[in-house]
Amino acid sequence: MRLKYLCFINIQYSLFFLFLFSLQLRSYGQSAVLTEKLLKFKEYEDTISHNFPAEKLYIQLDKPNYAVGDTVWFKAYLFHAPTLALSAKSGIIYVDIINNKTKEFRQFRLPVKQGLCIGDIALNDFESGNYTLRAFTTWMRNFGSDCFFYKRLFIADDKIINPKLLNVVDRQSPKNSDKKEGAKFSEDILSTDVQFLPEGGSLISGQRSHIGFKALGVDGKGVDISGVIIDSRNKEILSFFSQHLGMGSFDMDVKPGEHYRARVKLPGDIVKEYSFCKVTDSGTMLRIDNITNQDSIGISIAATDDIIKNGNSYFLIGKARNVICYAALLSFRKGVLRKYISKNLFPTGIAHLILMNTNGHPVNERLVFIEKLDNLNIRLSTDKKKYSSHDSVSLQILVTDKENKPIVGNFSLSITDNEKVNIDTLQDNIVTHIFLASELAGNLEQPEYYFKDATKNKIDLDNLLLTQGWVSYDFPKNKNQMVYLPEDNFSVKGKVLRGTKEPVIGASVTLLSSTPPVLLRDTFTNHVGHFSFENLPTIENPLFILQANDRHNKNLNEEIVMDDMPPPRINVPKPINLDGIPPDTALITVARNNRMLSDLSLLGVNGHMLKEVKIKAKMIVKGSQNLNGPGNADIVLNELDIEKEGKTSLLNILSKKIKGFREGTFVGKSVENIKLWSFLHDANNIPEKFQVNGILNMPWYFVNDKPIKLVVDGISIGLINYNISFLDITNYLRSLNAEDIKGIEVNSSSKFTQRYIGTAQVSPAEVGYIEITTRSGHGPILNNTPGVFFYKPLKLSQAKFFYKPRYTQINTIHTLPDLRSTLDWEPNIMTGLDGKATISFYCGDKKNMYNILIEGTDLNSGLGFKYGKIIVSE
Repeated sequence: MRLKYLCFINIQYSLFFLFLFSLQLRSYGQSAVLTEKLLKFKEYEDTISHNFPAEKLYIQLDKPNYAVGDTVWFKAYLFHAPTLALSAKSGIIYVDIINNKTKEFRQFRLPVKQGLCIGDIALNDFESGNYTLRAFTTWMRNFGSDCFFYKRLFIADDKIINPKLLNVVDRQSPKNSDKKEGAKFSEDILSTDVQFLPEGGSLISGQRSHIGFKALGVDGKGVDISGVIIDSRNKEILSFFSQHLGMGSFDMDVKPGEHYRARVKLPGDIVKEYSFCKVTDSGTMLRIDNITNQDSIGISIAATDDIIKNGNSYFLIGKARNVICYAALLSFRKGVLRKYISKNLFPTGIAHLILMNTNGHPVNERLVFIEKLDNLNIRLSTDKKKYSSHDSVSLQILVTDKENKPIVGNFSLSITDNEKVNIDTLQDNIVTHIFLASELAGNLEQPEYYFKDATKNKIDLDNLLLTQGWVSYDFPKNKNQMVYLPEDNFSVKGKVLRGTKEPVIGASVTLLSSTPPVLLRDTFTNHVGHFSFENLPTIENPLFILQANDRHNKNLNEEIVMDDMPPPRINVPKPINLDGIPPDTALITVARNNRMLSDLSLLGVNGHMLKEVKIKAKMIVKGSQNLNGPGNADIVLNELDIEKEGKTSLLNILSKKIKGFREGTFVGKSVENIKLWSFLHDANNIPEKFQVNGILNMPWYFVNDKPIKLVVDGISIGLINYNISFLDITNYLRSLNAEDIKGIEVNSSSKFTQRYIGTAQVSPAEVGYIEITTRSGHGPILNNTPGVFFYKPLKLSQAKFFYKPRYTQINTIHTLPDLRSTLDWEPNIMTGLDGKATISFYCGDKKNMYNILIEGTDLNSGLGFKYGKIIVSE
């Protein structure tokens, strides 16, 4: 029903639009040329919005911050931006966890079904610090990274000891400490950024202007300020003060030929002067009143005398969700224009009011918020008022619309321990994000504040929209040259190219999966040499062999190039500066609990913890074919070591992590060198191409002074092709990345090389060995076979099951301590035709209070969320 309603409203927009034209033509006698131009402009914009709709993404996490050993449980909602119905365009989303300090990130690829996605990320090997979770679809990349979803996280470990958190002071030198803290405080305060922004974008000489201001501290948060505006004669014109989070506004008369400064009082009674808005002598001014009337937006448009005399016409456009909801032709022949626009023309959320010239260039812009009070109502109730530890809880959910009619929808719910998880009730949620935060640039503090009491806080919300820029969801100008196509399924795509980079048309391409399940498919390249294998099944660790053949089924000596796009540039919004400090001590407790649970799971409930003895454990590479036994080597890098390197090549890992690894050259004609070369290549003779005038002369890889023999999954790379060159090995080492490798073992001392020599006439002291253990375990596969390409895409992550213990009177005594911070995660709650659903879970060990957070959609533009509490008192 809701989608049909929106379509009906769009028809009303068009009819109202035509009515406005007839009205404007009768009032101002505008030419039919301009009328036709505005009609075509609206038609063009509507077509673009329909054919290239943006997507909006929201992710609910089970809690706001995490500890090492936790799992991030999340649910993604992907919306069609114009209607806020669940999007069917993209079938894959990407989720990155970005280290704010090192800018390294890990990427996860997840399937989306009907706009919904469930996932999880284990944090076992993450370091403590500030991180940013970034999520996007390939289609969203067309609209710029500002349209991505961002969420800041802190990951804590149990080693953090922070004096500020523990209330510890330096008692040895309190005076010096106070001086240092005072100096740092003053420096930070003086770095406060204060901006003044005239409404509509211009400060016009001779006009009374409305001006917003915003003060931000070095931590990215709002700073309360007060101050005065001073003219060129150092006279105070007016005073001002911030109303909420460093934001406020005031009116002032702008005198011709005058310039102004702002004298601002910062925290700590520190006074600093800031530059003020630049005054212009010619222009237009857009004033908006979204406060006075509940049903309409008051608009006042003025212009300087030179513009009035020109008699030019302007377009006034009202857009919401990238759809034009209002449009009119304007002229300044009668001076100041005043209009009232019905709010019923716009859906809930931010509306953009734009005054533009008839060439389509904006001259003034302003944001307003339209509140229709049409969000979903969610009610939570339990079977009891209070619970005891290990009690079973039955939680009933009822969802209705604004008319109290039951709603069928999809929701996700988390229940967390209030002692271990501090919930900020003013944090971002699905309603605040989709309707507000996703439309604004930069950080948005306390977004729920603006929705908690919309009537009381509407002036603060208006000041926010007056001072904070917005995110554009307009499709790029080159609309016929889309850079990023939507991914609606798991696919493998690429091109077959000749050496001159010309496409090979009509080539047969075969795809073979070298990891279970067995998969064999063929297709042909199209008129631009492109091929595509669509709707591939989910493969846990995908590795494909691609081969191109001509029409006679003969192997093509051509290049296969995959369509993989590099990940987006790391350009996350400026993070709130936490100085490496966790938001609360509860996180440290959670990290300690995670470590304790890990230890207890190894010991068992009746086990005994022995006195600590520090033993340097041998690193093991699972599946290693090392002849000395896994982990018996001079240098060992295991799976965790390699994963920390991110998505980089094996060659880069060797160069960075293996001390002494380098390029070198075999030079000489000695029998020993020839024997050594033959041993490294598993060959009986040396091809002429590796000799210059009968003398061996070729580059090779060394560890310190020893040439290496490369062994992959127990197979020497020379056994695959003894004719292998240094370039072949280099390309092979570059073709593998960290995701392909489980472990690296370097044997360079005689102690570990002896077992590799066997009957060969080579001394153990002359050669080193690098054992590579791959995830596939298939040995060395070289990418130098003509027309063959080995392709390992980023795998599709599959959601794990959230474990919930079941307590009975029998097993309660013999279970491990229940130290969970998240007691329940329900990512896929469906309400029935009666709007109801029920979930159940067991309480933990201790009496406490539990936080409930439920968010979701009616699948067709309606959004809702609800906080709740459960008390465990016994």
